[in-house]
Amino acid sequence: MTERTLFMFRLLLVFSLIFNTLPAFSKVEVVKLKRVNLGLDVPKNWFVKVGLMGMPLVLISKSVNNQKASLSFTPTKHEKVSPSTLRDIKGQFSQYKSGREVWMNKRYAKLVKFFDPKVIKNEKNSAAIVGFEYIMDEKKFAEYSINIFCKDRYIFSKLLYEVRSHPDAYTKAMKTVSSLDCKEWK
Repeated sequence: MTERTLFMFRLLLVFSLIFNTLPAFSKVEVVKLKRVNLGLDVPKNWFVKVGLMGMPLVLISKSVNNQKASLSFTPTKHEKVSPSTLRDIKGQFSQYKSGREVWMNKRYAKLVKFFDPKVIKNEKNSAAIVGFEYIMDEKKFAEYSINIFCKDRYIFSKLLYEVRSHPDAYTKAMKTVSSLDCKEWK
């Protein structure tokens, strides 16, 4: 092998290692909505839909076993909002659980578990998260309500997926939520 061939082989190896370690998030999007321009990392094989069924922004995964994961974002009109603390969320958690139990009863769904409330923060925003798993039509689903606080404003987000078909949906969604950058509020 010549020295040039060896160099090209090493270069190809380095590039393949770099690009094979970044498959989970393939693109950064700036989405222009009515109230805000949002910058966010979109998971690989997820699609950006603006205005789908009245939702300002929805990220939708590819279908697996006829199931799709979805992560929606609804910027609100609320201004000068302080981020929720874990204490705030825990104080409202019993009310959240009651509401979800009523919802499940109406749909003949069975509760699997509630997830403990949590707060995630980064330099651009913070998010308060509550969620639960339930079984409906012999399938286990997970649903999370996510309150995102970005530049003193509030964005409501919802994650929904069938657990067996999309076991990494929560991880991908939380990376997207953490990447969220409110570029410009209108």
